[in-house]
Amino acid sequence: MLKPDAGPAVAERLADAVIALRQRPLPAALRARAEELLIDVSGLCVAARGNDYMRALIASVDAGGGCTALGHA
Repeated sequence: MLKPDAGPAVAERLADAVIALRQRPLPAALRARAEELLIDVSGLCVAARGNDYMRALIASVDAGGGCTALGHA
């Protein structure tokens, strides 16, 4: 089974990175592209939630942790 990492969660690290980016201006084209890619990746995660490999992965991970997989609450 996977053991939880003692460090911050991936979502917390991502949030920290987003906050840090907000402290300095980004070019509009870069910001727009980043938003497009984030939406695309989120959609791919949700679309893949019913695939056999995703069900197998989720079944293999200890359900006692304090996290969820995108598309699985």
